[in-house]
Amino acid sequence: MGGCLSSSSKKERSKQPIRPIGDSKSKKAQKKSRKKASKIPAMAHSDLTALYKEITGFQTQFNDQSQVWLVLNKAKDFEVMQAMSKKMPDVKELDVQGISEEKNEQVQSFLELYFPNTVGSFEFHYGSPLTSITPFMEGMEVASKKVTTKMRIYNFEIGEQELFDLFIWNKSKDWIGLRECTLSLSEIPNFKSSLKGSTLRILDLSECGSSSHGDWSKNPQEFENLVEGLAISEDFKANLQELWMTNCGFSETQIYQVLKKHGLQHVNIYGAR
Repeated sequence: MGGCLSSSSKKERSKQPIRPIGDSKSKKAQKKSRKKASKIPAMAHSDLTALYKEITGFQTQFNDQSQVWLVLNKAKDFEVMQAMSKKMPDVKELDVQGISEEKNEQVQSFLELYFPNTVGSFEFHYGSPLTSITPFMEGMEVASKKVTTKMRIYNFEIGEQELFDLFIWNKSKDWIGLRECTLSLSEIPNFKSSLKGSTLRILDLSECGSSSHGDWSKNPQEFENLVEGLAISEDFKANLQELWMTNCGFSETQIYQVLKKHGLQHVNIYGAR
């Protein structure tokens, strides 16, 4: 497919769990938005094919096995996203990247109203510079419910409450990735029983501990806080099999010692120096 829209076949926390997110929009407004979204039909794959051809001039046949990239710093891709009046049809993989501040509102609208009903894998990349994920959290909650297997998020600042929510919303998937993100981990996340039923098999934290983000080589307690918080859940401990730690400032031995301390010594470590 031409261009980038593409297709192919030991601090203790309070005993109370973190509150549900909802500060950026009232619950009444959220309910109204979700009611509106529920009434928007999905376009057929042939409709997306026609829309893409109309805007870009390229002919590509979309289907439910398509891998779709929306690179929003490319004018045509952004125009395609803006032109959607129905939900994108179901696809195998969707990658939204090249987001910038002036596009935040349109991206949030896409996530809430026009995101496909079912997507196998979803990758969500902010551009540069690093920015807070807060403006997108309502949309991420909607999208998380529609992604079946893998969710990966890149280049965001993720606060304590947002980290909690992202894990809860995605606990029934196979894979969650928070890559190149700065995570708020000054305290142990209080997941309590919220990860009950977790099926997460892969956790990708690549670059989160780099000097550009959490700088975990100088702040090792932050990584341990995350591990300890997650390991409270017996389901999370039982199902996690892989931890990706590329450029996080630790050796494999150092990571293993933290995992072992919290009952995760069976987890395979990838990407460590």
